Amino acid sequence: MVINTTYPEPAWISLDALGNAMLAGSTRAAPMGAQKFTWNEADNHFENAWLRTDIDGSDWMPPTISPSTGLVYLANRVGDQYEYLAVDWRSGVTAARWTFPDSSIRWGNWGGVTTFLEDGDLMVGGFFAFTRYNIGHMRHGDNSRAALSTKGID
Repeated sequence: MVINTTYPEPAWISLDALGNAMLAGSTRAAPMGAQKFTWNEADNHFENAWLRTDIDGSDWMPPTISPSTGLVYLANRVGDQYEYLAVDWRSGVTAARWTFPDSSIRWGNWGGVTTFLEDGDLMVGGFFAFTRYNIGHMRHGDNSRAALSTKGID
């Protein structure tokens, strides 16, 4: 899987990490796109499995894949609103989303990582804070996605 983190319009100062991390998507275009590839053993090359052009890559956050749930977890922004997504690994379809309570920059996950906690919740590191996601019915070993929780941001 690849996340596009190439800023179409970089910050005014060359290599300005804070300008890119905090302003992309607000003052200028953010990098967009997440793509999954599969390996074609017979032809010895990668093939496109799915492409999402609506996922904002300005957080520079590596995706986390859970084999037990079949989901990949991604940081995203819609406008100035931060959110965290659970996307079906096979199809690329959004299975759940956790939207943060406001548009504060403190929700930026820039460069953070996701850790699966013992009870199945997610701990997401960010630039300013850590956030724990109560993933409800998506707990480890529960493959029924009929009643996904979209609440529980701690």
